[in-house]
Amino acid sequence: TYTLAMVVGLVTWGGLVKRYSSKPILEMIILPYALVPLSWTLITSENTFLLPLVWLTDGFLFAGMYVATLNLLYGYVPTDARQPGYYASWSAIINIGMGIGPFLGYLVLDRVRGMEPVYLLGHRFVDIHFVFICAALFIIIPYLFISKVPDAQAVTPLYVFGQIIRGNPFRYAFNHY
Repeated sequence: TYTLAMVVGLVTWGGLVKRYSSKPILEMIILPYALVPLSWTLITSENTFLLPLVWLTDGFLFAGMYVATLNLLYGYVPTDARQPGYYASWSAIINIGMGIGPFLGYLVLDRVRGMEPVYLLGHRFVDIHFVFICAALFIIIPYLFISKVPDAQAVTPLYVFGQIIRGNPFRYAFNHY
């Protein structure tokens, strides 16, 4: 389900990025994407039937973040002989982050392991849930800075959202090729 959602998301978000630019798409996606790790805190043995929905949401939104981030990067990288070095640096930094992230999760889990459950709004939160809450907070950090990123072609996220609501979103994604 994740892979299927990602394929659909790559095509859909790719079309929207091409039409409206990367910045508004990132601004639209980051906050909803932060809800994905939070949704893991709500999964219990009684509602595991929701797992495919979480996977679908994760795949679809991650695809949009991936496409928008890559296109934004490609817009800033110079087209001279230094270009491969920029891409290699970006790839290395991303991969280092992919290694550090799980390690930080382990450190958080190790710190809160054995902690008494916290009850909030009738839901029981245990140690592993705090790892997902921290992940959601880390996802929100780029949202605080995306408004500072210059993008001359960008429209507002509200404009993009309005265009999607007024029409068929697949028309916007696929009709421009």
